[in-house]
Amino acid sequence: MRLWVDLVNLPHVRLFRRLLRKHGREIEDLLISCRRLDSLPELVRFFLPEYLRKIRVVGSYGFSLNEKLSKHLMRVISLTNIVSEFNASVAASKASPELARVAFGLGIPSVNLNDNDLSFHVSKLVFPLSKTVIVPEVFPDDVLSSMGALDRIRKFRGVTEVAHVLDYLEGSRAEAENISEPYIVARPAPFGASYLQDNRNSFVFERTLFILAKRVPELKIYLFPRKGSSFLERRLMGRVITVKSPKDSLALISGAVAFIGASGTMTREAALLGVPSISMFPGAREPCVTQLLIDRGLIVKLLDPEMIVNEIVRYMREEGAREDLKRKSKAFLNSSEDPAEVLWEEIKRFGSWS
Repeated sequence: MRLWVDLVNLPHVRLFRRLLRKHGREIEDLLISCRRLDSLPELVRFFLPEYLRKIRVVGSYGFSLNEKLSKHLMRVISLTNIVSEFNASVAASKASPELARVAFGLGIPSVNLNDNDLSFHVSKLVFPLSKTVIVPEVFPDDVLSSMGALDRIRKFRGVTEVAHVLDYLEGSRAEAENISEPYIVARPAPFGASYLQDNRNSFVFERTLFILAKRVPELKIYLFPRKGSSFLERRLMGRVITVKSPKDSLALISGAVAFIGASGTMTREAALLGVPSISMFPGAREPCVTQLLIDRGLIVKLLDPEMIVNEIVRYMREEGAREDLKRKSKAFLNSSEDPAEVLWEEIKRFGSWS
């Protein structure tokens, strides 16, 4: 099997690292491509050092509609040349439109996982061109149907972040900074995401951190910034500690009093680590996988700054509430399938055709 993997966002690295840790020896040859997006190339090299010679950085991310289209097309052209020379027998990604298009054009079967039912722009490009689309069980069937993928679906129990957390818990855990004081971790909304153009709640996120810093001054605040969140960082200067690299994110999150997230992945990772997790996702509704964890009592959805601060103070005082969350998160992990294993089963099924 000659496998091509395309990594287009930071969380995808942990998913494929877990897959390669468990099944790398079964792959005859490997090509790993990624794009320039924040610290993605550095993260790929950090988590996959044994594959440094297999990694190609190709293209970048676009923020405006014009940029998204032009950078997508340029990346398709560049990848076409690289992948045709590699002669892949199967391709896999977490919702990479470029991988789906190039693989389809070159006659390579592709296996693509997507867990965000709100990212219909990506699904429109990926689903029709995939040999198999892997989605969580909670992914709405009407979305699958409208994207033309119902006859090529493999569903799994749980959420993709189960693989991230298992990779962390079962691997060599990174040592978080030696922090003696209590702290929280925060992550603002994604900037430029096609499924989330309304970022008006950024001032609510900022106000929440200001109120928290004032009411609980002994509580440190660690902020994982976004591209485009420099204004937020400047306004909060002296009140928060900006985390420059996401490579030890799970180690830092695992020791936090609470997590505040206006996005998705880190919020779900924190919840599965048993950390009190508050979603400030600004969309009209949550992605289906976040809603699943809300329904299971692992994430709390709050948008009012005062209520969020009160919730964090409660968790600081109530040891029993935190222990209950840890029990729930462990039970959820135990009841879930490993998405990396599901992904590998589909890769192996199509890779064996070559």
